[in-house]
Amino acid sequence: MVTTQQHQDHEARLRLLEEISRENLELIRQGRERLTHVENFASENRERIINMETVAQDIREQLRFMSQTHGQLRGAMLESQLNGQIQFLAETHCNLSNTQILKGNAIPMDHRLQHPLELAQAQSRITDQQALQVKQTDFILQGFPFGQAPVWLTVEASCQVGEYDILRSRDRAQILNDATGQPAHAAVAGYEIADPERELAARHQVTVILVAAKV
Repeated sequence: MVTTQQHQDHEARLRLLEEISRENLELIRQGRERLTHVENFASENRERIINMETVAQDIREQLRFMSQTHGQLRGAMLESQLNGQIQFLAETHCNLSNTQILKGNAIPMDHRLQHPLELAQAQSRITDQQALQVKQTDFILQGFPFGQAPVWLTVEASCQVGEYDILRSRDRAQILNDATGQPAHAAVAGYEIADPERELAARHQVTVILVAAKV
């Protein structure tokens, strides 16, 4: 038989549990509200982030295009500078005199170079591929070391002179030597060259010609 005291204790415990339950429900309600707020905030910011990523991608594309354009402009400026200065630069840096341009970016191949090249092809001293490589050289000059017979000079040009330019000029000078029996020197020209590439050029006896950049 339940006594009055036990009944009162039971009622008190029930009221306490109900109070705790209501408090828990309130906490759950508040938590759900906070969750909804956070989810809404995240959704809104997710849209902003997506929009910002789109804007950032557009800016990256614009920068890539502008960098590419700037590179092309620098390349065109370098070519223009070399077209007007390459003979003087070759004489200054390579100790040559009376240099003549026999092939340039804007100058077709001179017959004094074309004929011996064609003869070397016909006599199989060089391959058709090697002849094509010579024809693709940026500049080919002929000059006179002081008191010596004439020599060829191959010049590969690039704003930032790299390993590829150095080895290409070296290889094409060697092809000219093989084709004509005439000594051929190699050079590279540009606005900049890093120390490792400068050391590579020195090892392969490729002359480095640095041109003053306009911009």
